Amino acid sequence: MKIKNDYIKRSIRFLELYKHDNWQIKIYSISNKNEFVPNEIVAIVKENLTSWLSKSLNYELETCDIANLIIHEGREGYFVLTNWWIDDEMLQNHAYFSTYQNPTQFSNFSDKGIMACTWELAIICFERDSWIRNVLMKNNNPDFSNYLSEVLNVDL
Repeated sequence: MKIKNDYIKRSIRFLELYKHDNWQIKIYSISNKNEFVPNEIVAIVKENLTSWLSKSLNYELETCDIANLIIHEGREGYFVLTNWWIDDEMLQNHAYFSTYQNPTQFSNFSDKGIMACTWELAIICFERDSWIRNVLMKNNNPDFSNYLSEVLNVDL
C-alpha cells in the first residue's frame, strides 16, 4: 500500500471567539492554500450555525453552550466541524462539506461515520487538554473564561 498524498504542513489559526445566541464558539481556520480560509466562507459558515447547533438537542444531556468550530480549506473543498461538550466530558461532533464549485451548499459529511483528519485532530486534542485542565479538573469552580482564552495557532 502507498499513501496517495505527501504530508504537508498546514496553517492552523484561531480566528475569533464568536457569540451566537447563547453559545460561545472558538472558531479555527485550517488551509492548504493560505494562512486563513477566505472571509466569505467564514460568513457562510456562520449563517448555518443556528441549524447546526440545534443538533445539541439530539441528546437529553447538558451542554455548557460552548463549542469549537473548525473550518478547513482542504484538497476537495471546505470541511466544517462543530464540536461541543455534553454531559461534562463527552464531545458531540458533526462534520459538513461543500465543494469549491458550490461553497454555499454544505451537506452532512459525518452521517456515515467520518470524524476528522490529522490537522483537525490537532485542534480537537488541544481543546480536550484545555477542557480537562480548566473545566474538569476544577469541577467545583470551572474556569470557562480561561478555557475560552486558550487557543491554538501553529503550522502542523
